[in-house]
Amino acid sequence: MKDWGMVRVFALRFVLLLALVPGWAGRAWAVPVELRTVRVSAAEPGFSQEAAAAGPVAPGQGWKVAGEAAESDQWAIFQTPSPVAARLLLIQLFFPGPEADSSFGKFGVDVTTDARPFPEGRWMPLILEAASVADPTVALPAVPTVTLPRQAVPYATTLRSRAPFDGITAFRLRVFTEPREGAPAKLGRGAAGAFLLGGFRVETDAPQSSNIALGRQVYCSRQVQPGLPSRNLTDGFHATWSQPALDGAQPDAFFQLDLGQLTRLDHVVMRRQQGSGMEPPPDGYTVELLTESGGFAGGMVWSARRGAAQAGMAADVIRAADGQGEFAGRSLMIQVRGGKGDQPRIAELEVYPALAAEPGFWQSDGRVLTDSGRLEIPPGARRVSFVPLCRKAAEGVVMCRWRMQGWDAAWHEAVLGSTVELPGIPPPGDYQLEVQARHTDGLWDTSGRAVPVRAEPPWWSHAPSAVAALSGTVVLAGTASWWWFARRMRRRLRKTEEHLELHRDRLRISRDMHDEIGARLTSIALLAERTQRQAEASPGLLDDIAQQARTTVEALDTIVWAVNPRHDTVGGLQDYLCDYAPSWLSAAGMECVLDFRVSLPDRPLALAVRHHLLMAAKEALQNAVKHSGGTRCELVLTDRDNRLELRISVDGRGFGSGGVVGITHTGMVAILQRLTESGGTCEFLPGPDGRGAGVRLTVPLEAF
Repeated sequence: MKDWGMVRVFALRFVLLLALVPGWAGRAWAVPVELRTVRVSAAEPGFSQEAAAAGPVAPGQGWKVAGEAAESDQWAIFQTPSPVAARLLLIQLFFPGPEADSSFGKFGVDVTTDARPFPEGRWMPLILEAASVADPTVALPAVPTVTLPRQAVPYATTLRSRAPFDGITAFRLRVFTEPREGAPAKLGRGAAGAFLLGGFRVETDAPQSSNIALGRQVYCSRQVQPGLPSRNLTDGFHATWSQPALDGAQPDAFFQLDLGQLTRLDHVVMRRQQGSGMEPPPDGYTVELLTESGGFAGGMVWSARRGAAQAGMAADVIRAADGQGEFAGRSLMIQVRGGKGDQPRIAELEVYPALAAEPGFWQSDGRVLTDSGRLEIPPGARRVSFVPLCRKAAEGVVMCRWRMQGWDAAWHEAVLGSTVELPGIPPPGDYQLEVQARHTDGLWDTSGRAVPVRAEPPWWSHAPSAVAALSGTVVLAGTASWWWFARRMRRRLRKTEEHLELHRDRLRISRDMHDEIGARLTSIALLAERTQRQAEASPGLLDDIAQQARTTVEALDTIVWAVNPRHDTVGGLQDYLCDYAPSWLSAAGMECVLDFRVSLPDRPLALAVRHHLLMAAKEALQNAVKHSGGTRCELVLTDRDNRLELRISVDGRGFGSGGVVGITHTGMVAILQRLTESGGTCEFLPGPDGRGAGVRLTVPLEAF
């Protein structure tokens, strides 16, 4: 039992090595494969071969073969719950020791993709790249079939191979007999050829990792131990290691890792192989970052001295604060000065770059916020969100965490690239938002920058804003008051203009009544007096009185028509001219031709404009009858460009004859005066070759 205790401590260190560092196991390097024993060719009763798939077990457990079964080849099949995809496979076999049935000698490992693996199925042997036992001085040849050395104690045997294909469903361990001198061939090294396999463990390389050292080139200043190549330091398996060969004449040795390019780092992890009495040197070691890889000249940009205080740890985490200089470089050098000749002994070198996570795509209530070095949350915001970004995110980095220093000091985890909404709106003030990405080894990256955030207070809390708002309110109130006052004055002015217009209409009506009706009634009164003075009334006088009475009625009818608002349209004027002009001209023995081309007869025509235009037209017709001596008169009425045009043309004497003189001093003055009062124009048009004359009357129309 004493020997089993030593074996157990030594063998389990391969599995429990990382348990000393909580939260790291199986996250950044190898991934354990879950196995279960499906079937074995033969087994000793009382032993649980199922336990062999779980790794190292207690004494008396595992897959044991003894007696007659130990004289023939045997096999065991370990199946996976789901197909395995990997580039590299690391297989470990654990044995209890020579005093407890010992180990077998010759064996091989096969893999298959069959959904239901069986011994005679399709199996492919693994071609081993490296094989070793717990004793670092013993290396095994990299061949499909491995023979454990008799002189070594193979408490833990490690095999490494490339996966021949994806989708591995099972592993088959085949154990072969070996001839013995003077005795039948046996499987194991124990009594009567028995063996006991205490554990069968499989690990794969990490499918995703932010460790940029995986698979990178490693240089050793001296030759390494046989079977322990320097590539073991970056293969991703913590069960493999490397160390320089013993050389007492050259006690100082170093490993140098080439990162491929100059890279800013967040942290470096150095995992040391422990067990068999090999511990780190008491004086510690030196870690340096260089600008060039091994074999090339380059400057040192960062250096740290690790003391004996770290000697008892299985893994040492190194950050920028542990040394001096800029934590960036092309190559990493680990050196031991004054130690043993085979130091440093390192299981794995892991290098994690600076991810520099930061927030972006800020939004407030659905509106995108501008980030100009400092984020400003507008006052009154109800929902604020952002997206955590990592511009240099390594493969496998998906998680992050954030916190708002000064408001919420607790860390909140999130997924990189997803939208994160703040659990509330911070009070007005200045804060620092920190975002960190999580590396695949479980450590949080500390290289991200803190983004300043300012929650803007309400505008009334700023004196300048309050003064500006008050000034704006005063200006707005003044503007509103001025607008209301101006609107009120415009209404009053409009009413005054309406009253003035009404007053003008009354004056015009009274003037028309005085001019037309008064003059004609006066004429009737004079004729009546003459009739009264004569003893016998002349028939001619009575006819004159009758004619004057009829003319007075017509004038009154014209005035009443002009005042009636129903006729305040272009069509109303057109209808009146159609009725008046033919009757007036026919009485004078003249032919009347009407050409009315009005497009919108319902268009409004102001009372004053309509009245002045009608009176001017009547004046023009009277002058045509009295002075032209013609026989034909033409009236053309058109509307275009918000103006109404009436053209009256007559044949007979033109402006170059004697009729012009009479028109100039009587009709022209009256017509021009009326058109000017209505805002229109009047043009007198001579006929062709001096024969005939015409007049063009134009008045404005209301907007339509």
